[in-house]
Amino acid sequence: MADYLIRHALILDVESENDRKADILIQDGKIAKIAPEIPEKAGATVIEAEGKYASAGWIDAHVHAYVGEGSIGIDPDRYLKDGVTFVLEAGTAGPGNFEDYLKTSVYGKKIALKSYLNLAPMGAVKGYGELTDLSKVDLDACEEMIRRYPEEIIGVKLRIDPRVCSDAPKAMELISRLSRRTGRPLTVHASRCSQMTLEEILSFMKEGDVFAHTYANKLPGLLDESGNVKEAARKARKRGVRFDLSHGKSNFSSSVAKAAFEQGFLPDAISTDLHSGSLAVVESLPMTMSKTMACGLDLRTVIRKVTADAAEMLRLTDKAAVLKEGDRADITLFSLEEGAYTFTDADGVIFSGTRMIRPCGVILGQNAYGSFPEPIRDCTAGIY
Repeated sequence: MADYLIRHALILDVESENDRKADILIQDGKIAKIAPEIPEKAGATVIEAEGKYASAGWIDAHVHAYVGEGSIGIDPDRYLKDGVTFVLEAGTAGPGNFEDYLKTSVYGKKIALKSYLNLAPMGAVKGYGELTDLSKVDLDACEEMIRRYPEEIIGVKLRIDPRVCSDAPKAMELISRLSRRTGRPLTVHASRCSQMTLEEILSFMKEGDVFAHTYANKLPGLLDESGNVKEAARKARKRGVRFDLSHGKSNFSSSVAKAAFEQGFLPDAISTDLHSGSLAVVESLPMTMSKTMACGLDLRTVIRKVTADAAEMLRLTDKAAVLKEGDRADITLFSLEEGAYTFTDADGVIFSGTRMIRPCGVILGQNAYGSFPEPIRDCTAGIY
């Protein structure tokens, strides 16, 4: 079995804020010891992390990882190089192709992942019309798939974008019914929805449900005409509705994010909505994290949004928020660079920032992923 000794890392604690510089010993896939100085162990591979941070493994709470025919997904193991140890597949597959998704994109993968089930029979796969004909929606088939795969499916998903949905209110009623029947939270992609106001959409949503693409500069919109966060969003958050960033190809506006952050309306999770069509715009989770820092968030908040807060939003009770002795090794190593950086949001707006998050690699169980040299002695080169 592979053992690792991470030397001289700055351990970021998002719960107590008691950061500390320490060594971390991983044995048999678990964190065996965290201490200021740990002697090298015979057979343990050393990772020199001087000047680097160590945190709990990052969560990307909205990706598309179904790589089947006609799908837009990216191989989920690709996210490991971005410092991500867990991904949430955001409902690319529906009840008609969910088992194919499991065979092609889940079984045998190194990364940890869970999934939403799309309300549409064939999900968001190209060429099937998704929710243009709501008579094809089969709630019984959705419920049966969740009953068959209760551990894999943690929520249900729909898009009420008019390009793929013919009747947004009816679709919201259907997914709400499915959510109540199965006890799974619903997630809605409402970007571009012109048939319903934000208040109407959120009225269907209950505690634990997730509103995706929160900072899109599109209908129904988070901000009112005066640039203030709409009261409907604040009321929904008070009753437990969650708000996910989910950048995507066209659903993250730096101006909306800056205004909302200044008013204290932060995302419950920072996520990418990465897929084959958004990769060039989004790039990665650490790039998205860096963009939110340029929009006003500090490092600790950003790390919390991809660890503790994301885990809470997704109800991942076994995903640790901080590094503790005895836990399974689930660690992201990264650096924070200072300089002059330019970023581009999903609307093509260029904005500037002074900090860039760079992942070095991850330790997940008994395995290390990244471009560490052998033997691992220095992670300064990163993984790109």
